[in-house]
Amino acid sequence: MALKDGKPWIAFGTPGSDTQPQTQLQFFLNVAEFGMNVQEALEQPTVISNSFRDSYQPHDVKGKLLTPALLPEAVQDALAAKGHRLDIRDVKGVGSVKAILIDPRTGVLMGGVSPTGDSYVMAW
Repeated sequence: MALKDGKPWIAFGTPGSDTQPQTQLQFFLNVAEFGMNVQEALEQPTVISNSFRDSYQPHDVKGKLLTPALLPEAVQDALAAKGHRLDIRDVKGVGSVKAILIDPRTGVLMGGVSPTGDSYVMAW
């Protein structure tokens, strides 16, 4: 849950083990820094690094960026030019974030889900 001016602002989460912090951060930045609405933020391609020790046995370090094929080719090329090894996936992203945002001015609830899986979100 994220607060804004000391009040609840966004509740969000995702399954995904080691990918959870990366997926959730990208969603949060899409809303908080880039001004996207909830659904728009959830529909953005998500890039995940597995260049750190996996929490599961045998604790592999694969050293790649899991990159959805729909990420613009110019972005993929720029990442590769920086030395990243891309693992391009024919998916919309990684993780399946669900979120509910409370408009701080009106109190209206706005929810959404990422298109990476069958999901729904409910609030009252």
